[in-house]
Amino acid sequence: MLPQSAARLSHPAMTKLALKLTASLLPLLAIAAAPPAPGPVTAMTPDVVTKYEQVKPWADFVRREVMIPMRDGTKLYTVIVFKKGTTNAPMLLTRSPYDAHGDAFRNASQRIQDILPAMYKEFAEDNYIIAIQDIRGMHRSQGTWVLTRPIIEPVYRAVLIPVLGAFGLMFGLWYSGLA
Repeated sequence: MLPQSAARLSHPAMTKLALKLTASLLPLLAIAAAPPAPGPVTAMTPDVVTKYEQVKPWADFVRREVMIPMRDGTKLYTVIVFKKGTTNAPMLLTRSPYDAHGDAFRNASQRIQDILPAMYKEFAEDNYIIAIQDIRGMHRSQGTWVLTRPIIEPVYRAVLIPVLGAFGLMFGLWYSGLA
């Protein structure tokens, strides 16, 4: 049963009372639901985020980093870059002693022609799949680096990149060794 004073309240008065009670409880509910306050900020507090992705969803390219196994089991670090929507495209593979990770992200940009070295610009515009691979024992690849490996097979070889199922041909020489 309601007390006599509450029983005598009219409908508009009850609504007004309910609104006042709700308004008085609302700040308490907001305080209870708020996350705990962070600790004090000092000059030595790090401002590093937990995770930062340089390639944003609106970028016009896809960039993948994979370890591709060779016939002897050694895995070579490979960066694969291609325009979004590219399928069944030709592939250009470069084996390099100069750090594939850095070569495939020259500038922090969301456009494919800005992140790749200038020599790849026309290939990227023609929807080629660009694969840049560290040679054995250099940077992020496994194995042992040898200055000049003995030629035991032709310098050219067919390459199958399992991530995309693309087929390409690779060849080349440079001063620090054979491809």
